[in-house]
Amino acid sequence: GRRSLRDGSHVGDVASGRLQDDEAHDGYGAALIQDDTAAPSFRDAGLERVEDCFPVFDFGDFVCVVEFVDIETAIGEVELAGKKVLIIGAARSGIAAARFLVRRGAVVAITDQKPIEKWTPDALTLKESGVGLLPGEPPSWLLDQLDLVVVSPGVPADIIPIRYAERAGAEVIGEVELAARYLKGRIIAITGSNGKTTTTSLIGELLRDAGMQVQVGGNIGKALISMVESSRDDGWTVAELSSFQLETIPTFRPSIAIVLNVTPNHMDRYETFNDYAAAKHRIFMNQTAGDVAVLNADDPHAASFATRP
Repeated sequence: GRRSLRDGSHVGDVASGRLQDDEAHDGYGAALIQDDTAAPSFRDAGLERVEDCFPVFDFGDFVCVVEFVDIETAIGEVELAGKKVLIIGAARSGIAAARFLVRRGAVVAITDQKPIEKWTPDALTLKESGVGLLPGEPPSWLLDQLDLVVVSPGVPADIIPIRYAERAGAEVIGEVELAARYLKGRIIAITGSNGKTTTTSLIGELLRDAGMQVQVGGNIGKALISMVESSRDDGWTVAELSSFQLETIPTFRPSIAIVLNVTPNHMDRYETFNDYAAAKHRIFMNQTAGDVAVLNADDPHAASFATRP
């Protein structure tokens, strides 16, 4: 099965809707919103703190004591304090996002389709920081109360739990978008079907050799959200980005955006090649006249972006 980025349909019976098999190897596929009556014990699932902060029946005032908060950081970025956040996908970027959000006082749960015994040790240790661990589908009562959903790159943004939460009022973003809101300095973003890693690494080395403060990450090496603390106002973050990561960037605005080439790829994720190309084109969507767009004139699809709005 394949998905289109152009989603004009509406979710019908979200409590019984099913999705396709897992094709991105992220543990998400054949998704199903869990009926509340069938939900596992929250404490058995490692959701003690989340249950305390997301009352099942009491939808009154939200009160939660948050631990492990850096006071200076919390004062500077108070908008995350107390926010109810669900991270979908317990791989590298999801784990990094969870740690970031907890440090800023958010109440965080992380979900993954994999059984809890197949979660990585790094993911399991999140419980020690107060993160709720939720294997399987998130229950609807949780989705109804979220302020923010952070989607890992391997998770399609149109799966039913995400659409349910968005319709209930949650903001849905990716880890790249979350990181970009807090990264200091300027961002160079590179995407393309081939050559992203080589180009990203080369740009990083060139900037280092020029004596500039630079860090490299994204789809290569470290998750961008892990680089927030080390970013500097006078520095550069060089980010390799996949089409998956570009699907969830409502405000992400790189100072320099580069598209190397666009050839058919990930056609198990996208309905058509045009949908895949549209995902790549999103790297430019928030740039302004003061930013720089770099296109490969030798690649017809990349070059065609010069005439797109």
